[in-house]
Amino acid sequence: MNSLCAGRAGWSVRSRYPTEMAEQWTLDDLRVFCAVVEAGSLTAAGDIVGLSLSAVSGRIKALEEVFGTTLCHRSHKGVRVTPAGRRLQAHARDLLEKVALITEDVTEFGTRPRGLVRLVANTTAVTEHLPELLAAFLAAHPKIDVSLVEGVSADVLKHVREGQADIGIFTPGPPVADLSTFPFREDRLVLIVAKGHPWAARASIDFHESLWSDHVCLQRSAALFQYLGQRARDQGRNLKGRIHVAGFDAMARLVARGVGVGVMPESAARRLESAQRLSVLTLNDAWADNPLHVCVRAAPELLSPATRALLEELVHGVLPSA
Repeated sequence: MNSLCAGRAGWSVRSRYPTEMAEQWTLDDLRVFCAVVEAGSLTAAGDIVGLSLSAVSGRIKALEEVFGTTLCHRSHKGVRVTPAGRRLQAHARDLLEKVALITEDVTEFGTRPRGLVRLVANTTAVTEHLPELLAAFLAAHPKIDVSLVEGVSADVLKHVREGQADIGIFTPGPPVADLSTFPFREDRLVLIVAKGHPWAARASIDFHESLWSDHVCLQRSAALFQYLGQRARDQGRNLKGRIHVAGFDAMARLVARGVGVGVMPESAARRLESAQRLSVLTLNDAWADNPLHVCVRAAPELLSPATRALLEELVHGVLPSA
């Protein structure tokens, strides 16, 4: 069994079992080893980590003594990593990334929030509700970066549960009692048609009726396209995508010119209907209600300051005091 302790250049791991050699390595040793693997030579690795060739070679030899196996073969042509070396590299990368996250996360407390917040959200949130909000947030928090990824609501919940995202924005469906959730925005999916379309005078329509028409769809990777495709399959039909576009603005322009009909959030449709001469029809289907909720895995008071700062911006005053 090993213990983590202060070493000669940071943290190190020592074996609790007595051996003939002092089994010890440091995070700096792992950084040097990863540099050797990635650079392909001891000399190049030395330039990266700021050590001499002999010092780099000594670090590698020390690691091989600790682990009792050859990690890489050295020659005048460079280094060739052994299977054991590849295994160590994979573990080293994970460990170094974790240590960096620990340092960043703990250092944030008691200081102005800083760091990276990983946000995953569905199409409606990404395209209609987040751009201005995130722009204002980033301007107010210059030391916080945000990684934004789009996904269907099921993937949003999966990423948050598995720790791949810090915050998620999703449309409620199955129970999420294991997550902390907060209301974000109310929205609804609607059908848009050109002003001259036979349905233009109607106030509402059932989604299955629209499936007889060609649709102007978002790109295939978009969360909303995948969601609508599944709703069509639920009714034993296919969504007839005549063309796929990158955003709601392009969708509206094509619908207005008679290419097909389209489904988008009401917030986007109302923004575009006048400029593009569109008619907006309410979808009668219950699933067309499209409220958006925010979720996090931990209680808000346990989140890093950077994550909590963004969460507070998203849900405006419904969080308990930290």
